[in-house]
Amino acid sequence: MNIGQKVRELRIAKNLTQEELADRSELSKGFISQLERDLTSPSIATLVDILQCLGTNLNEFFSDDEEEQVVFGDEDYFEKKDTDLKNTIEWIIPNAQRNMMEPIRLTLKPGGLTYRDLPHEGEEFGYVLKGSIKIHIGHKSYTAKKGESFYFTPHSEHYIEAFGTETEVVPGIPSFCAAAAISKIPLTAWDEDLVIAPVRKNNAADLEKLLTEHENVVLMKPSTDSEALVSAIQASGRENSFVLVEKAGTKEQRLIREYQTLKEEPVPYLSLMILKSQKQ
Repeated sequence: MNIGQKVRELRIAKNLTQEELADRSELSKGFISQLERDLTSPSIATLVDILQCLGTNLNEFFSDDEEEQVVFGDEDYFEKKDTDLKNTIEWIIPNAQRNMMEPIRLTLKPGGLTYRDLPHEGEEFGYVLKGSIKIHIGHKSYTAKKGESFYFTPHSEHYIEAFGTETEVVPGIPSFCAAAAISKIPLTAWDEDLVIAPVRKNNAADLEKLLTEHENVVLMKPSTDSEALVSAIQASGRENSFVLVEKAGTKEQRLIREYQTLKEEPVPYLSLMILKSQKQ
């Protein structure tokens, strides 16, 4: 395996310079340059530090030789039914935390609708497989039928309602929106702010500042520095206002809301965290 080449590809994919990667991993720029050209070999401990800064780990790094899964079938889907809202949601691509877009298949029975979602960052897209729907965005409503698609920026409260017969829609939503829906919590309320940020290694002070200055925060890749994460949560007084969503959209899906559990167990790699405003 060409370790240097793979490190270089990961660094470029993360939009990091050699100097930035060196700074985060507490190494010299010269070492990173030599590593990427395979002129030197890192120790296991050094490689672990570098990979953590690149958002991955040894297992994933050395298992990348396996072909990436591109096609997903029924055995990969995870289904959730809501009898009250008369809808069925199928997560057709597992592991929401690894992607910015989370495709799902939504089936609405006559009179069915989705959970009313509050304004959030990102975009929403859907394609109607059959039937007709109404897309409610703020005080406006739009109708889409079989063969039509919709795309909008969710700056207002929004939801989808069945219009006539049973309807199927394939929408794509950001992974943190899927996690919020699973947790049954709104990302923001009224004029509160929302920040989405990655957890970076050796960045405890910035993480604490982020949790102190902003009302609602979504943390991607929280396993990067779990010790700093636990410390920042306590320092910002958010021990009772967070949820860690692990393996969203799969049969192994798990929600962690207890601070003690977070302290005692390692933060899973396939997860993201939502920290709510202290006003709520």
